Amino acid sequence: KFRRSGLREAPNLDSLIDVKKIKVKGAKYKFHWLDRVHSEHGDEAEGLCDGAGRQILLSRSALKRKMPNAHLQSLLDLHGIKTILHELFHAVNHECGIVQGLDHDIAEIICEAYASFIADTFVLKIK
Repeated sequence: KFRRSGLREAPNLDSLIDVKKIKVKGAKYKFHWLDRVHSEHGDEAEGLCDGAGRQILLSRSALKRKMPNAHLQSLLDLHGIKTILHELFHAVNHECGIVQGLDHDIAEIICEAYASFIADTFVLKIK
């Protein structure tokens, strides 16, 4: 669970990386950090939600890089948080039954919009 904080802090991707599972509308999803993640089309991806298998696959090489300074690291961590949220929103859509009949491009836009809004508006911490 995430909480709202009035203070803006640098995002901390490490606190989210420790999460191994999460409940989405009562369904248990497992996080898997892999060296590489490939989409269903074979393209390399930063993350992928497998709603049927209740798994969220995340690319360690794309999201866990170390940057040369704190500012760049903070930007990469924020990008990683947005990626995790994006995949979580795919899971929410799957569990709500929204994915049936929804165009893939529209689903991507919806997940990206919600992930960006949450990551840019709230300081995220795992409870």
